[in-house]
Amino acid sequence: MTYTVYMLQCADGSFYVGMTEKLEIRLAEHQSGFDPSAYTYRRRPVTLVWSQTFDTEHQAFLRERQIKGWSRAKKTALIRGDWDLIHEIVEKERASREKKRWSRCRVFLGQSLIYETVRLNARVRGLGLILRLRFAEFIPPAQAALA
Repeated sequence: MTYTVYMLQCADGSFYVGMTEKLEIRLAEHQSGFDPSAYTYRRRPVTLVWSQTFDTEHQAFLRERQIKGWSRAKKTALIRGDWDLIHEIVEKERASREKKRWSRCRVFLGQSLIYETVRLNARVRGLGLILRLRFAEFIPPAQAALA
């Protein structure tokens, strides 16, 4: 038995990612509005824009979860088969996340820096912990005037 991960483009332009054993039957269910509580029900008609088959349900499940977490830009690149663009998007997203990890706050009195805080936000994978390190330095106004 094979499992298929598929992506639909809905009438409103959004994407729906799912997994099934029988793609043709599942597509017919989406088109007919089989389940009124389903995401695609009010977004019909839908168009199949991408699919991939897997030998095991577990492999298909992992791929479905991966794609569901992707940005619209990455999904669009996948539909086009543009792996170079996917890699570019990944690098930009990674750089953006790294930039967001560090934040800085500076307080000035006139043109003199009197207080500076640097904070690192880091999430420890698998533990759900957020580590916040804060480095602060208070510069007395007398020294700030000399700086």
